[in-house]
Amino acid sequence: MATTCVFVSYSHEDSRWVQEGPFSLVPWLARNLKRDDVEFWYDPALKELPGEEFKKTIKTEIDRATLHSF
Repeated sequence: MATTCVFVSYSHEDSRWVQEGPFSLVPWLARNLKRDDVEFWYDPALKELPGEEFKKTIKTEIDRATLHSF
C-alpha cells in the first residue's frame, strides 16, 4: 500500500486546529492515521527554516501531497 500524503493549509486565525490542546484536530488525525500509512504535513515544521528554504519546502510538500486541504 502506498503512503497517502496530506498537505494542510490554514489561516493562522485557525491555528488552534494544528496546535496541541483541546482543539488539536490535525495532530490527532496525524497520530491516528499514521498506522494506515497516512502522512500529514503542516507548517509547524517550518519554524526553523530561513526564508528561501521555507518556500522550497512548502512547494516540495505540496507537490508530494496526494490530498490537499485548503
